[in-house]
Amino acid sequence: MTKRNSNIVCHSRGSGNPFLISIEDLLTNPLFIQIQSYGLIDEIALRNLIIKNEYRTLRSKLHLGNAVYELSQKYFLSEYAINNILFRKRNKKPISFPAIKF
Repeated sequence: MTKRNSNIVCHSRGSGNPFLISIEDLLTNPLFIQIQSYGLIDEIALRNLIIKNEYRTLRSKLHLGNAVYELSQKYFLSEYAINNILFRKRNKKPISFPAIKF
């Protein structure tokens, strides 16, 4: 079982050994930026992932209510919305691509 933190676990081809990519590295990666420019990244899902990772960091220093409050202030969301992002079970959506007109 891997510890959850601000890293994303990826699996390298063939070896089966996981390596970690920090979210900060991912967001500054030129390939990710190019994919994002095509509109293929769900911006809300990305924001929610960042919020979840920040929550884990804040919880090591603050109580639950204070961590939720800090995130609600930072992202201009209600505490209810932050709680939904953090704790509500969601079904994964299928990948959809924008319509391309030729």
